[in-house]
Amino acid sequence: MTTQISFLGKSQIDNRTGYRTARYRFPDGSTAETAFFGLALAGKLHPQRLVLLGTSGSMWDTLVENQAPDDRPEQPNLEQPRLELMDAVRADAVNDAHLAPLAPLVEARIGCPVTLRIIPYGRDAQEQIAILRVMAEAVAGRTQDGVTLDVTHGLRHLPMLALVAAFYLERVQGVEVAEIYYGALEMTQDGLSPVLSLKGLLEVMDWVQALAGFDRDSDYGPLAPLLERAGATGQQVQHLRRAAYVERVFNHELARQHLLPLRGLLRDGLPGVAALFTDPLARRLEWAEGTAAPIRLAAMARHRYQQGDYLRAAIAGTTGFLAGMARPGERLSDFSTFEAIEQAFRDGQRGNPDLRQDYEALKRLRNALAHGTPPRHDESRRALADEDRLKTAIASLLDRLLPG
Repeated sequence: MTTQISFLGKSQIDNRTGYRTARYRFPDGSTAETAFFGLALAGKLHPQRLVLLGTSGSMWDTLVENQAPDDRPEQPNLEQPRLELMDAVRADAVNDAHLAPLAPLVEARIGCPVTLRIIPYGRDAQEQIAILRVMAEAVAGRTQDGVTLDVTHGLRHLPMLALVAAFYLERVQGVEVAEIYYGALEMTQDGLSPVLSLKGLLEVMDWVQALAGFDRDSDYGPLAPLLERAGATGQQVQHLRRAAYVERVFNHELARQHLLPLRGLLRDGLPGVAALFTDPLARRLEWAEGTAAPIRLAAMARHRYQQGDYLRAAIAGTTGFLAGMARPGERLSDFSTFEAIEQAFRDGQRGNPDLRQDYEALKRLRNALAHGTPPRHDESRRALADEDRLKTAIASLLDRLLPG
């Protein structure tokens, strides 16, 4: 089932229709002449359900009268509800009870079930949240439905709220927003008003959320479908997903090998909406560009530290320190290599023995953060008791153990 949600505003440009009649041109080139864009859109899309939202002062009476048949004697039971609705519109006091008995008039013209609902004006945060709640209730229990939003009519700030609502419906309610339409009357040329798609704005919000999630969780995974839509090959997307996994299990060298194939994609620039995020994404992956493993891991450790991800900072720091003692030909994608390097360092066969205490201190912090158990070492326990002390301790250790 598909659901269309449209808004109804307040206008007296035309005494009969309220809105000015316009000929709207859809993206496929077809046109429709109407004063109520939402109804024309429903005629175009043939939704299985239409939800019309408006305030207590929206021109509900004009909408109903415009849809009512001329032969009114056939429906005498609706005369009183019509008159009550007209009075309520003039008093800015329309409620859902006024609208319910009149919805069949619109249904008869549209050819699908119609729900008419009152929303507040959105004058403050409480009313704005109430609008989101009404929209969520309109699609409650319909997670398999596709929803189309029409933000043409209504108060001027409602399109912004509708965009937030679309994101909310997708991310919280699990409803797919198929499209967001706006009939741009103010862009009329040669008698045609273009119908614009605003769905790209949702993709911007998807990118923002994915990058925020990466900064929080160091997970490339949510970026994969966005890159795929931006034109990345299936192989490139698979490399990103694989990098997300192996970095989560702290195999940074193998993660780097999977990230390198994305360099060309980012260097050439991403198309469309994704172009806004080419540079931010490249900056987040630049740790993989370093030619030497210690430099790459040092950059990662400091980046994780700046994000407040102290565990990953400590892991990258200890790993980067050991990588600095690797010999040519040793495979840093193999955990056993690091075990051998660490043992050689402890035996005094590699590295600077003066750094042993610093390494052990960072490793104790790493283990305590990973396991969630208090360390036995007094200095480590004191550092973990306060975030400022922990930050100072990790920063100092990273500076002493890592290059640059």
